[in-house]
Amino acid sequence: NKPEIQTVPGAVDFLNYAGKKGVSIFYISNRDTSGLHLTFSVLQRLKLPDANLSHILLLSNDFSKEGRRQSVMKDYDVVMLLGDNLNDFMQVFEEKSINERSAATDSLKNEWGKKFIVLPNATYGEWENAFWGYKDNLTDDEKVAMLKALLRGLDK
Repeated sequence: NKPEIQTVPGAVDFLNYAGKKGVSIFYISNRDTSGLHLTFSVLQRLKLPDANLSHILLLSNDFSKEGRRQSVMKDYDVVMLLGDNLNDFMQVFEEKSINERSAATDSLKNEWGKKFIVLPNATYGEWENAFWGYKDNLTDDEKVAMLKALLRGLDK
């Protein structure tokens, strides 16, 4: 029994629409390269366009996706980036504080909804690390305390 694959509503239809219009789709993920064949089989099972090994760019030795985006941009005119994480769009967001990420988001306001399409994933993501200041050794209690300090308007 293979687990059921869940997708963001509308994502499969959108990618198939783009593929039928001649848009090449690349799948850039920070999944480890050891998961390449599993990722490939999932994309094929979903019947996504360009579900082939040359269009899947996984994490090798650089957590940043910038190099992989740039490798695609050498041969393709990139018209749109889709992702569930600010790091999916530009390197400017990587390992920045919440305020720096907000400022960068504001500075790129003309790209959102046009070139940058966000497919929200509220369950996990790089945004969590910004809350903890990219410290991966915090206890759950320390994380809760930091979240409480970040929350606004609870005392009103």
